Amino acid sequence: MSCPGTWSGFPAAPSAWAPITTTQKKRPSIACVWILANPAPTLFGPPIVAKFLATFKEFPPSQRPSSFSIDQIVEKMERSFEGLQSN
Repeated sequence: MSCPGTWSGFPAAPSAWAPITTTQKKRPSIACVWILANPAPTLFGPPIVAKFLATFKEFPPSQRPSSFSIDQIVEKMERSFEGLQSN
């Protein structure tokens, strides 16, 4: 329900917002508050993640990741035609 002189319940003029915004105290963001309340993931997480990512250097992927591009399809078709022509 809208108030008269407003659009969707918002004040008609930005000057009407000034008393609301200037009297509010600035508070830290929710993310900042969460990080200060829960320091373990931000302190101990990066070394654990770095150790995990280092395993990808030691053991690279065993096969090429699947990707469906036109170039790969054309290459596969050419290889199959070469196999048919050589027989």
